[in-house]
Amino acid sequence: AADATASANNGTINGATATTGFIAGGGNFVRSGGQNISRANTTTTTYPLTISAWFNAADVTSSGVVAGLSKSGSGDGRKLLYVNAGTLRLYAQDGASAYAFPGATVAYTANTWFYGVAVFNSQTDFKIYQNGGNVGSSATSVAFGAPNNTYIGRDNDPNNYFNGKVDEVRFSNVARSADWIRTEYNNQSSPATFTVVGVEKVQVNLSPVAN
Repeated sequence: AADATASANNGTINGATATTGFIAGGGNFVRSGGQNISRANTTTTTYPLTISAWFNAADVTSSGVVAGLSKSGSGDGRKLLYVNAGTLRLYAQDGASAYAFPGATVAYTANTWFYGVAVFNSQTDFKIYQNGGNVGSSATSVAFGAPNNTYIGRDNDPNNYFNGKVDEVRFSNVARSADWIRTEYNNQSSPATFTVVGVEKVQVNLSPVAN
């Protein structure tokens, strides 16, 4: 799976297949097949962090990771954009027992594209966005936990495979603002109406004519 940025943080495809995404080409992930995309040795090791993606869940009964960072070994540091039985959630866990799990106040539906964003601003500031709007937050104190693997469609827990389609996954080492996220959603969801180009005006200068 190719990284479209100059960073070239390409991932390894583990069973996932190409499909039509929301923007262009996306990935299709079958939960029962354990399909995912992974990359070892992530370069993101501290706050802030923003994870965003378009997702299209095949059902609203299962839970799974859309995209995230996860340390090797169960229960270690994890920073995830996560779906949980019809609700979009952010999941932050350190290497011990502290965790934040704020969920969206509005549900997503199956077989429909949604834009999800998880913002990990600091150790005590977590926000979750769905379709451009802030739909959940938490101030629980959670250390970063030093996750070292990047995943799409899963994390280090074998029960957390995503079931559906994913497109335009982005990991940013900044905390995106509410305005930035709303603009990204409006631009990507309806680019034809995002900007309006007016009619070009032509100015004509008439020189005085001598009698």
